[in-house]
Amino acid sequence: MTCWLPIRLTSPRVAAVVLVGLTFWVIRSFIVPLIWAAIFSIANWQHYRRSAQHLSVALRALVLPLVFSLLIALLVLGPVIFAFGILAVQSQALLTEISFMDKAGFAAPSWLGAIPVPVLDRVAQDTHPLDLHFEDRQRFFDTARRFLARKLTTPTSTEP
Repeated sequence: MTCWLPIRLTSPRVAAVVLVGLTFWVIRSFIVPLIWAAIFSIANWQHYRRSAQHLSVALRALVLPLVFSLLIALLVLGPVIFAFGILAVQSQALLTEISFMDKAGFAAPSWLGAIPVPVLDRVAQDTHPLDLHFEDRQRFFDTARRFLARKLTTPTSTEP
C-alpha cells in the first residue's frame, strides 16, 4: 500500500496552478488547430526528409519549407475553396430562378386558398382600435380574407 504525501498549499504553488489554468484557458481555441498541425507534421516528416536529401543546402533551407507549407495549405484549403466555388454556382442558379419567378409570377397550389386565416378570424372578434362598428369590421375582414385567398391562389404578373 502506498502512502500519499500531503500536498501543502503554499502561495507559489497556488499561483503556479492558477497561471497554468489561465494559460490553458487563453489557448483553448488554439488546441485543436495545434493538434492538427502536429498530425500533419508527423505525417509529412518522412516525405520532407526524403525531399531534403535530393536538394542542395540553399534550396533545403529556403525553398523546401515554402513548398511543403504551400502543399499543406492547398491540402487544407483546397476542399474549402472547392465548396465555395460550388456554393457560388448554386447561388447564382437560385438567384436566376428567383428572378424568373419575380418576373413571371409564382403559381401557388390550389389548396392554399382553402386554408383559413385564423389571425383574421380572431382579430375580427376583438375590438378594433379604430372603433369600427361590427358590420364594418366584418366587411373589412371578409374583404381582406377574399383578397388574400385570391392572391394566394392566382399567379401574379408584374407586366404593365
